Amino acid sequence: MSDYLKHSFELGQKTYEIENGYFANQADGSVLVTVGDCQIFSALVWSKDFQTKNDFFPLRVDYINKYYAGGRIPGGFLKRESKPTDAEILKSRLIDRTIRPTFHKDFNQEVQITTYGLSLDPQIESDVPALLASSLTIALAGLPTKFIVAGVRVGLIDNNFVLNPTKNELEQSSLDLFVSGSKENVVMVEALSQEIEEDVMLDAIEFAKNGIKTLIEQIEFVVKKQKIQPIKLPTAVKKNPVDITKLTKDIDKAISIINKIERNQKLNEVESSILSSVDEEHHDDAKETLHNYIKTTIRNNVIKNNKRIDGRDLTTVRPIDIKIGYLKRTHGSAVFKRGETTSLSTVTLGSSERDAQIIDDANGEYRDKFLLHYNFPSFSTGECGFSGAPKRREIGHGNLAKKSFSSILPSVNDFPYTIRIVSEIFDSNGSSSMATVCASSLALMNAGVPIKEHVAGIAMGLIKDHDDFAVLTDILGDEDHLGDMDFKVSGTANGITALQMDIKIEGINRNIMHDALLQAKEGRKHILNLMNDVISTPAKEISQFAPRITTVKIHPNKIKVVIGKGGANIKEITEKYNVDIDIDDNGLIKVSSKVGTDADQACQHIVNMTTDPEVGQIYEGPITKILEFGAFVQLPIGRDGFLHISQISDEHVYDINEKLKLAQVVKVKIAEIDRQNRIKLTLKDLQTSD
Repeated sequence: MSDYLKHSFELGQKTYEIENGYFANQADGSVLVTVGDCQIFSALVWSKDFQTKNDFFPLRVDYINKYYAGGRIPGGFLKRESKPTDAEILKSRLIDRTIRPTFHKDFNQEVQITTYGLSLDPQIESDVPALLASSLTIALAGLPTKFIVAGVRVGLIDNNFVLNPTKNELEQSSLDLFVSGSKENVVMVEALSQEIEEDVMLDAIEFAKNGIKTLIEQIEFVVKKQKIQPIKLPTAVKKNPVDITKLTKDIDKAISIINKIERNQKLNEVESSILSSVDEEHHDDAKETLHNYIKTTIRNNVIKNNKRIDGRDLTTVRPIDIKIGYLKRTHGSAVFKRGETTSLSTVTLGSSERDAQIIDDANGEYRDKFLLHYNFPSFSTGECGFSGAPKRREIGHGNLAKKSFSSILPSVNDFPYTIRIVSEIFDSNGSSSMATVCASSLALMNAGVPIKEHVAGIAMGLIKDHDDFAVLTDILGDEDHLGDMDFKVSGTANGITALQMDIKIEGINRNIMHDALLQAKEGRKHILNLMNDVISTPAKEISQFAPRITTVKIHPNKIKVVIGKGGANIKEITEKYNVDIDIDDNGLIKVSSKVGTDADQACQHIVNMTTDPEVGQIYEGPITKILEFGAFVQLPIGRDGFLHISQISDEHVYDINEKLKLAQVVKVKIAEIDRQNRIKLTLKDLQTSD
């Protein structure tokens, strides 16, 4: 067990405090990181049984915000934390994607990192201290890693970069960039931006490096202070490569097959042939020999011959097929096929408030009016699998696509609808998240959503061998698996709107990232041109099946008039016109209906209710009470007016009951408003309506 340690340092005008040796001393590594009022705890445990052999690295990362951290009690019946929110899953993925590449390749023991948000500062994003805490637990546990990692956030305000901006500062920023890496190299990048240029993005990544270096130096200080000894790995079992030279021609022929399914079938046949020629105890060696040969061959073809698996050169985008309005009853839809990857995206428009997603987490409750859901069924890759709740990968890919549209969506005032996009991946062979971006942009225009312009996405890859490297445009699934970088970029013709980069090797410098971004820009423009050839401006009218939303602005003092006593007035309007009504505190009323005329009539009703009566105005209303000398008429302004018997007709009326009946709807005109604000009505010059 480590001695108790408390250490603090400064970074970006904030004080960070690291506390070790107080909590979770039975874990293999634990730490509490504090910055401002944000306190993040992380603990790590791992399996020490090296006799257990895993053919993968069983790393589990869980980030959980406790509701008490924000001074809240969980909603729902159970009143306790349950399944993780999307925000928690995204933070878990951010930590996982950063630390996973750092572990030694021969270390395949089970590792579990659990990170809690114990206290949340409303102005501080918790992902920077959460990654710092997680990285500290790895170092304090002495696990075998190639290097230490940390991460920082970068904003861009008035053309100046800001390190770890507050949430208020992020609202003013045109860039929200998270960069993680070692002292020398970038490991992971994730960004949301407002159409910024490639060079600005590269400058922001460079700006982040000093902050990352400072955090890593603090981790190294803590490790040295606590006298942590690194874990020694058992001597690796020597591999015995199997001779496959007799089958290399068959392997090369299989690799050159363009169709993914046919290629995999042929390679499986070759593998079966190899396995049948060796003893069972050497099967693992044979599989590894085959895999290494395939990997080396594919990488050499790219580096030396500029030739890829499907025969393309380095910069060519696969053939693209686009169809819009593919589904008949949806509010908008589009199919985007790129090679062997297909996304069918749909757009559904809902009323502003009722259909918005209520987000309830430790940071508070709010409504999200733009939803993007990404579905990746197992049949899209020709495999069997379970259907059910979305997996972490689906949530992550959906979030990346969602970020791509943040800067080009219309404001709620200009387009007061809740927007839900669903991307169904029917085929996948690389870059399904970027196909989602393209299909979703097309579907938005098909639905008549007034987006500024199209957004397209493209996935880039990298093959690097010492000083030689090749950047690949529009990568296949195998190129992603066998390559050194997965680099997804989305944006408009003007600039980048979202970016995600995962680097699997060391030594990716600015020049390589610069080439990748410029090559991605050319690929993105090519795709945008094809999208614009199909549809370049949003449809002029939304679908006939979409709800109609009409807005009306009233004085805030009149809100109570619309609602009425016990909600009587608003209930009457919704039932009479079959509409839904949302009212905000500023007096903006949104009326939605399946039929546009219903919403218009309801809005006119509201206008009548909230407009101060004036002499000469004409209204319709039912008669609520009849007296010998007159009748009371309920006006749509929420008040009654009195119709004297002398004002019913130019002729003398002997019996009012001969002219008027209870509940009869009459059209009346205001004749006078007396000093006591009483309304006097007339029927003269007007027709009575039964």
